[in-house]
Amino acid sequence: ADPTNGCELPDMNIFLTTDGSVLYNSSESIGGFQFDVDGATISSASGGDAASAGLLVQSMGSTLLAFSMTGGSVSPGCGTLTNLSLSGDAAGLSNLVFSDAIGGQLNFSYYVENDADLVYDCSDEYPNCPGNYFDCNGICNGDSLLNFWGDCCSASE
Repeated sequence: ADPTNGCELPDMNIFLTTDGSVLYNSSESIGGFQFDVDGATISSASGGDAASAGLLVQSMGSTLLAFSMTGGSVSPGCGTLTNLSLSGDAAGLSNLVFSDAIGGQLNFSYYVENDADLVYDCSDEYPNCPGNYFDCNGICNGDSLLNFWGDCCSASE
């Protein structure tokens, strides 16, 4: 069964419920975040621990961005990060970018129960990688890209 609250998730994971709640579990403070909703557009985002912490939560199309102008951050813990009103049938969240209170990268993952959505019959290109892609460093769902000179660099560099 899908998680019904953030405390059911492993550490450093988020999950989108069918009613649009973005659940989280984090051992680190969250100073900001961005993600895309797969298969749906965001009509609005409100509430949750992001709003309680004073983060500004903005959406455009299927992308959500949350940040603080005053240095606020979501304290370590678990719960509902924000609540989304969605148009369309959301399949999950992707392109996760999370940062701590001083802008350092946090490595969050989208929760997939028991790898239930993975294909083990080799009918997909990378059967043991949830995002079905590897970056140029060979990391499943990694963010490294080839630069102009053909060097593999982290997207955060």
